[in-house]
Amino acid sequence: MMVDDLALMKRAYTNKKTGQIDDGLEREVVTLVQTQVQDEVSQLQTEDDASTASTNLSGFRIKEIVES
Repeated sequence: MMVDDLALMKRAYTNKKTGQIDDGLEREVVTLVQTQVQDEVSQLQTEDDASTASTNLSGFRIKEIVES
């Protein structure tokens, strides 16, 4: 089972009372990664059937995006 690094980052840095990421740098990183993942899913949707696009973006690729 692969750990979803993005979800882990969000969980670790989100203020439990406000539901927001307080640290500006961490908030920017999470937003950037989410945007990149959404862009790749959108690209896959144009190439593949929309119902399978999100599953075609592998956990490995999402991990690469987070690590970059």
